[in-house]
Amino acid sequence: MTEYRNALRSKRLIREAFAQLIKEKQDISKITVSEIVKRADISKSTFYCHYNDIYAVADEFGDEIIDLMNKTLDAYIAHNNPDDIQTYAHQIIKALLENESLYRKLLSSNMTYSFIEKLKSIFIDKVSKGVKLKALSQNPNVRRIEIDIIANAIIYSFVDYFKSEDRLGLGSLEELSNVVDELLTSFKKLEA
Repeated sequence: MTEYRNALRSKRLIREAFAQLIKEKQDISKITVSEIVKRADISKSTFYCHYNDIYAVADEFGDEIIDLMNKTLDAYIAHNNPDDIQTYAHQIIKALLENESLYRKLLSSNMTYSFIEKLKSIFIDKVSKGVKLKALSQNPNVRRIEIDIIANAIIYSFVDYFKSEDRLGLGSLEELSNVVDELLTSFKKLEA
């Protein structure tokens, strides 16, 4: 039991040190295991008991966020009208708002590509299976490309917001959410 608690404590210390360093350095490639173990006050062997390298720590953060997004969308689909892409976007925005500081740390680093691709894949999968958009093509191959374009537009707008110093000239994440909402509202009008 004590060994388990020590393992959890070590992992927590590693993750906290990583989060601090990513915020300071803004680039995962500039972080070393030595810096993490020094800041976490643990040994290198303890680090390697939990993670293969720094990127494994980053992947774990990203996987937790992706899991949260997946659960958020699944819960929405189970309890609400799954025909509305705008509501999917709202659920993602809500999760982003709740975890804005962590997203900013992760997305300001160079580790973002695989994370973004996973997010996009989830969005595309959920929209492809659960949303009936009349304005999109009935040809499955064309529809897939159309959904990919929508996913890229939404997800990369948020990534650009998190990565930019001036936040795309917007004051808050909620303002970006409003822009996306207006865009999706315009898109829905095409279906009418």
